[in-house]
Formats: sequence, structure tokens, C-alpha cells
Amino acid sequence: MNAISHIEISHETYEKLEFFKRIVDAIVEEKLSFKDYVELVLSRGIASMLRDVIPKDVDILLNSIEQIFEAYPDSTSKFIVDTLKKGEEIQLRKRWFGE
Repeated sequence: MNAISHIEISHETYEKLEFFKRIVDAIVEEKLSFKDYVELVLSRGIASMLRDVIPKDVDILLNSIEQIFEAYPDSTSKFIVDTLKKGEEIQLRKRWFGE
């Protein structure tokens, strides 16, 4: 989705967003465009909030994955296969290149 949306935030939040960009630019060692920076902040925030609602208990998490598979077998299977392939690629790279 390539839609450009506009949101309204308080002046105080906007200032914090601008000031925090200095820290992010220093960490990534490059100056991100403000758009890319805001997308990064929002993406990381969403991921963090998602982690907050995902069960930490392994049994509950596995049960949730089974339920997701029951509801969406095609998408879940594709996701699991893609994830396993990525894991295999990472392990192979580590063996070959000592990463």
C-alpha cells in the first residue's frame, strides 16, 4: 500500500519526535529522511506493542499458532516455510562465513 496519509499529533509529541531523530541518526550513522524516520519509529512502536500482546508462555504461544493455522492454513504454512528457509540461510551463512 503506497497511500500517503496525514495524521495530527500534538506540538509536544512532534517536538519529541524531531529531537529523538538526532539519537536515531547517530545510531544508524546516516541521516534518514524525516519520512523514513517516522516510518521506522512507527514500525518499531507497532512491533513493540505487538510483542506486548503475544503470549510469553511457550505452550500458549504454540496453541495460538495452531489456532492461526486452523483459521488461515495457506498463509500460516507459507509464513512458516519462509521463516524456516530464512533460518536455514542464516545457519548456512554462519557455517560458511563465521558470522
